[in-house]
Amino acid sequence: MRATPYRIDAVIFDFDGTLTRPGALDFEAIRRAIGCPPGEPILEFLAGLPPEARRDGQARLDAFEAEAAAASQPNDGAEGTVHRLRAAGVRVGVISRNSLASIKRSLRNFAGLSLADFEVVVSRDTPASPKPAPDGLHLAAELLGLDISHVLMVGDHAHDMAAGAAAGALTALLVPQGAESAGDGPDFLVRTLAEVEEIVSLGRPLPQGKLPKDLLEVYLSGLEFRDPSVLVAAGVGGGRGRARRGRPRGAGAEVRSHHLRRRLGGRLPGHGERQ
Repeated sequence: MRATPYRIDAVIFDFDGTLTRPGALDFEAIRRAIGCPPGEPILEFLAGLPPEARRDGQARLDAFEAEAAAASQPNDGAEGTVHRLRAAGVRVGVISRNSLASIKRSLRNFAGLSLADFEVVVSRDTPASPKPAPDGLHLAAELLGLDISHVLMVGDHAHDMAAGAAAGALTALLVPQGAESAGDGPDFLVRTLAEVEEIVSLGRPLPQGKLPKDLLEVYLSGLEFRDPSVLVAAGVGGGRGRARRGRPRGAGAEVRSHHLRRRLGGRLPGHGERQ
């Protein structure tokens, strides 16, 4: 997990299995249909075939993707997360090894999202090497006019994390509830897309003056006061604070608390470090 300060100006999402629910594509069935050996990346296998065989394999892949796209469903919280990020001024995009046609078809199953909600979409039809190569992320950052180090790559696969790391972007691995984590490779591990919002909120520039109320509340909620002489623990009183931008209350609180301490060096003036 990341232990150094960071800034996030844009979030680039993987599509299949990240913004959509996982499992729509049967990759082993695709491999059998095109003669790809088990475990070998499909796009790289197709790229190595003679032209006629490549065209036939590509057509079969397109057919599988079209069927899966028609049946795909939005992942939990995907629409709300994208809209809240945009409302907060965060640039949002998509990078996928899928075709642009399948992405467009999948988005028809989203009640509140369309291609227009993403400032940049990099698919396998884009003239850039697919993930895990960093080319697509470099292109996305260039199109957005941003420093790649201020971009967060969010995905559910090792290809996403490898592409992000190679590009120099921040990385967040979406690990479903109940699944094993992928170790220490990504900068962040998240269980829900709502937790991505919390990570991003801590990577946004802070206003001058007092720490915003919502962040102070998160920080203080994790402090332990064991001194019996302390009658009233530190807390947040009334007054105006930064709006929560519509995030579900309590979502990702542990993530916010952990990364807020990292950002503040573990302490606030007048308060001890966390036990």
